[in-house]
Parts: sequence; structure tokens; C-alpha cells
Amino acid sequence: MLEYGILASKEHPFDPMEKAFHALGQVQLVPGTEKHGRAMLKFEYGLRPELLAVTHVWDNPESDRLLVAAKGAPEAIGELCRFAPAERDKMKTRVDDMAHRRMRVLAVARASADRGEERPASPRGFEFEFLGLVGLADPLRPTVPDAVGECRAAGIRS
Repeated sequence: MLEYGILASKEHPFDPMEKAFHALGQVQLVPGTEKHGRAMLKFEYGLRPELLAVTHVWDNPESDRLLVAAKGAPEAIGELCRFAPAERDKMKTRVDDMAHRRMRVLAVARASADRGEERPASPRGFEFEFLGLVGLADPLRPTVPDAVGECRAAGIRS
């Protein structure tokens, strides 16, 4: 699952969550065992208000299939994986449990496609397989209490 989370991230990320995927990959993945080998990014579907997920499509010269990796909001990945209502409910329970433990939760999925297929208009055109949920710690930054104090002093209320 970790590898697909990395494949759905920017190669040189600036986002802290994507940096976390890459950092964990440096520790967890054995060099040379990556499934994507010498794959090159063929195209991507960015985050959209109607689908809060990022999907990258990779072309690997060592395979006759394209590799597709997606990560994003659990409900978006559940939609891509065509979850039945019972599966959505089960995932929501797991996500709620992780969120109560102060984790930021993302879901990861994978698919493949024939090299000769036309590019789907959206990632919904792929047959995704759900890989799992990732919980990321989102610690309070040291500057937050002072910033909240400044907002309150300025009369800003929530």
C-alpha cells in the first residue's frame, strides 16, 4: 500500500503529507523491490472539488499494463472503488476511529489499464482496488497558540 501512496504523490513533494509518504518509503521499502521499476509518469488527474483524490498513471516499459495509483479522501477513494453501502459504512467507522485519535486519514487504491486504451475522462474510468487507510499524525504547530491568541485579541471568534 505504501508504494501506491508514493506513486500517487509528487516526485518532489512540498506537501507535508506527501513528504511523509516518501520518508516512510525510504525506511520501509527495500531498494530495487518497487513494483513500478523504471516507470514514468504518463498522466495524472489532480484534486478536484467533485473528487478529492489524486490519481497518477504510470507507464512501465517492463510491463504491458499501465499502473494506476490513487490517494485521497476516504469517501472519494471509496467512490473510485465502487464501494457498496455496507463497505462505505465500515470504512467510515474506521476513519472516525482514526480521526478521534487525532489522525489525518487518507485512503489508497490501485488499478491497471491496457497500454492501448484511450485515456478515461476521469479516474472513475478505471477499475480500482482498495488497498487501505493511512493515518498521519498532524501535531499542533508551536506557533498555533500564539496565532489563536492574536485572533482573539483582534476580536475574531469562531
